[in-house]
Amino acid sequence: MSDNNNFPSNGNQNSLQNINSAKNLLNLRNTALKPLSYAQRVTSSNPCAFVLLVDQSGSMAEEMEDNKGKTLAKSEHLALIVNKFLDEILTTCQKTEGVKNYFEIVIIGYGQLNEDDESIVTVCWEGGLLNKTWVTVEELKQGALRTEIITMPNPSRFGKKEIEEPVNIWLEAKAQGLTPMKESIHLCCELLDDWVRNHPNSFPPIVFNITDGLASDIEEVGEIVDASAKLRSISTNDGNVLFFNCLISDNGENLLDFPLLSDKQLFENDEYEMALFESSSTIPHNLKKLLPTANQSDEET
Repeated sequence: MSDNNNFPSNGNQNSLQNINSAKNLLNLRNTALKPLSYAQRVTSSNPCAFVLLVDQSGSMAEEMEDNKGKTLAKSEHLALIVNKFLDEILTTCQKTEGVKNYFEIVIIGYGQLNEDDESIVTVCWEGGLLNKTWVTVEELKQGALRTEIITMPNPSRFGKKEIEEPVNIWLEAKAQGLTPMKESIHLCCELLDDWVRNHPNSFPPIVFNITDGLASDIEEVGEIVDASAKLRSISTNDGNVLFFNCLISDNGENLLDFPLLSDKQLFENDEYEMALFESSSTIPHNLKKLLPTANQSDEET
């Protein structure tokens, strides 16, 4: 009978190496059989958390032109983006049988002044959502402050140069005070520590920080990196918190959302921009296919 080379023999000096190779193959097999991280299905019983950190400091009163040629204060651009994002959540969760609570949302603003003229960090809900922290999609639908008709440049080459569209308003444009960004990240950590404890099997929370400037509550930029690392260490059974920084620059060119390693050289000449880059999560591999590609038009996206 010929030797079965799939098994080590007692007299073979390479038997230990063979055994280790078999163990490596077994470990590889076990790894392959494990479910992917960031693969948990979002359902009403296992919702996903969205946290929006919004810069409401005084510099957000400066005007800028967006990529569609509309000039507004940075705070107005930001509020419009957030309100349209929340509208998109409502559309996504609206089913024939009613609204599905697939998400729980909180908006944290930093920079507003209190009665003592101190810049504060606070949850931004107003109106019927005032004093709430986490808001379900159903509560979101019932809690809009009002609906506004906004005029936007028409991205199409055909028809009117401008189009009108209704947008529900939850977040008002505000611009005051300093930029206590680190404190806002700390508050986010506190809220998410409790949230993941109550939702251990959910898709990991997703946090967006939208800002135009340097944090005012730090002495060195490494403090933002450290605070962000603590935030990204919070996890559910499906993976760690995903944290993305969106930097509104004066020239409108640098947007630190969805950072990829190949983008790093864009920020190497600015210590603060590099700190925001280093503070951001890398998109998990199995989610990259959901991102719009560079050759997609605005209409396709």
